[in-house]
Amino acid sequence: MVIFIFHFSIILVACVLIPEDSKPIDITRLPLQITTQSYILENETTTPESPSTSSQTSTVEQSLQKTNDISHDQKDTFSKPGWIAFTWRSEEESESEIYKIKTDKSDLENLTNLPGFDEYPAWSPDGTQIAFVSNRAGKSHLYLMDEYGKNPTRISEMTPIYNKVSWSPDGQKLVFASKGVADSSDIYIIDLRNNEVENITNSPYMETSPDWSPDGQGILFVACNDEDLSDEFAEECFLHVMDFETKHIVPVSNTSDFVGGRWSPDSKKILSACNLNLCIIDSDGSKRIEFDKSLYKINFHEPTWSPNGQSVAFVSLGNYDEGIYLLDLIFPSTITNVVRITPTNLAGSFYGIDWKP
Repeated sequence: MVIFIFHFSIILVACVLIPEDSKPIDITRLPLQITTQSYILENETTTPESPSTSSQTSTVEQSLQKTNDISHDQKDTFSKPGWIAFTWRSEEESESEIYKIKTDKSDLENLTNLPGFDEYPAWSPDGTQIAFVSNRAGKSHLYLMDEYGKNPTRISEMTPIYNKVSWSPDGQKLVFASKGVADSSDIYIIDLRNNEVENITNSPYMETSPDWSPDGQGILFVACNDEDLSDEFAEECFLHVMDFETKHIVPVSNTSDFVGGRWSPDSKKILSACNLNLCIIDSDGSKRIEFDKSLYKINFHEPTWSPNGQSVAFVSLGNYDEGIYLLDLIFPSTITNVVRITPTNLAGSFYGIDWKP
C-alpha cells in the first residue's frame, strides 16, 4: 500500500507596528496552519466527580478538524501534561468558582465550591499555592490556598481587588490592583512575609491586570485614561511596564486594542489579546505580530504561556463554544494543535486562567 501525505503551509510576513496609523497584516485563510517569519521566542473544599465529556465533538472542534485537518492524536500531543487553573461563572452569574484541570482534559476539580465569587487564581512559582480574589467575607479580598483548594487564608484587608494578581519570581510578594486615590485604581505590592503593602503607581489613572516578569525586573500592567472601572475594557487603555528597581514606567503599546498581557518565560516577549486576536510583542513594544482570528472561528481572550513557552492556553469567546483551549507554538512561529480542554457540559463563562509552573 502506498500512502501519500500532503502538507500545505503558507508563509506570512508579520508586521511591525510603530506608527499608530499602520494597518494590521491581512492574513489569508489556509487549510492547515499559520506560519510567520518574524517571531522567534528566545529562549474547606470538595472535589466533585469530573463531568464527563460529551461523546459528540463540539461545534468549534468540528470546525477545527475541517479547517485544519488535524487528527485527535495530533491535537492531544502537548509537550508535557500540566495543570491549568481558571474561573468559571454560572450562566445565571450568581456565583463563580475556581477550578483546575489537566492539559490532557482529565481531573477537573472545583477548588473552592462555596457561595459567592472566587476568581482569578494565580499559581505560586513553586506550584504549591494559589492566590485568588474572593468576596466570601462580603467584599473582595486577597486570599491564599494550597494547590488542592484547602486552607484558604485572607492575606490583606484591602478592598476591592480588581481582577488578576501575580507572584514575584521568589514567591515572597504579590502584585495586584486596588482602589487608589481620587477613585482611581492603583498597582500595589504586598510582602507575604510581613503583610506590608506598597502603592507603586499612585496615579489618577485606572491601572489593572499586573503581571510580574519571570526575571523579576519588570511589572506589566494596563493603564486607562478613563474613570470607568471596567478596567482594560475602557476605551483608551495601553500596556505599560514598570522597572521594579527604579519604578520608572514606560508604555509598550501604542494602540489601545490590547487586553492585558503575560510575560514569556524568558521575559523577552509579551503575549496578549488584541481585537480578540492572538498577539505577541517584544518586551519594549518594538515589534508586533497579530494572527487572524477568523482562521479558527474563535476569539482569543486572556492568553497565557505554558511554562516552557511552547504552548498557549486561552479563553474562547464569541459565537462558538466558550471554554479553555490550548494551542502549540511550533518554532520559528507556527500555530497548530488547537484543542478544547474544558468539557462542553460545563456551561457558563470562563476567565482568569493561569498555567501551573
